[in-house]
Amino acid sequence: MAASDIRHRIHRRPQSKMIKALSVAQNGEEPLQTSISGEKSLCRAITSEFSPDRSRNQIKAQPRTGERMQPTAQAVGSRPRKITEAPEGRKKMSHTSGNILFHMIFSAQGRRPLIKPDFRADLFAYLGGIIREMHGTALIINGTADHVHMLVRVRPAHSAAEIARVVKANSSRWVHEKRDPKFAWQTGYGVFSVSESNVEAVTKYIAGQEEHHQKHSFQEEFVAFLKKNNVAYDERYIWD
Repeated sequence: MAASDIRHRIHRRPQSKMIKALSVAQNGEEPLQTSISGEKSLCRAITSEFSPDRSRNQIKAQPRTGERMQPTAQAVGSRPRKITEAPEGRKKMSHTSGNILFHMIFSAQGRRPLIKPDFRADLFAYLGGIIREMHGTALIINGTADHVHMLVRVRPAHSAAEIARVVKANSSRWVHEKRDPKFAWQTGYGVFSVSESNVEAVTKYIAGQEEHHQKHSFQEEFVAFLKKNNVAYDERYIWD
C-alpha cells in the first residue's frame, strides 16, 4: 500500500483503525513515519492555536456546556430609568417639594411712624401681591405705624434674604410713587422659621398687633423675638 493511500485512510478512519495502520507502517513502509510525524505537528499547531495560555487579544475557546460567558464590557452608571408620561390633562409631579414658613419683621427707617393709616391697608395688600408674584402665599400681614409683620409660605427656590430684598425694594418704590416720597424701610430685618403646628398661634399674634403695642414698644418686641429664638445680637447694630 502506498504511503499516500495510508495518509488518506488515516484522515477518514477512527482512532482504533489509525493504530492498526501505524503497526502496518512499522513493517517497513518508512514514508508513513514522516507522514504521521507531519500529522502530529499539525495537531500540535491546532492545539496551540486554541490554548488558554494565549493572550486575551487572541481567539478564546468556547465555554463548556452549562457555563456562562463573561461579558466583554460593563455599562457605566445605573440603568436608564423609564420615564412615564403624565396622563393627559394632568401635570407632572415636580422634582422639589417643600413647606417653608417665615415670620418676617421689619420697621420703617429710624422706627418712625411712616406707615400712615390712610394707606396702611393698601401697603399691606401690595406686600401680599409681591409674595404672590414670587409664587408664595402671604397667610397674614399686619403691623403698626412703624413696623410690619408678615407670615408667608414660600417656595424652596427663594431664600429669606431674597424675599426681604424684593419685598422691601418694590413696596418702598410703590410708597414713593403713590404716597410719600420720603418713605423708606430699615436696612435690616428679622426672619424666624415657623412650624406648621404653630401657624395658628403666629397668625393670632400678628392679627393682634394694635392691642399688643399698646403695652410694648417695637424695640421690646423685637429683642424678645431674638432672645426666644436664641439669636445672638448687639443692640448697637440692630437699629438703623
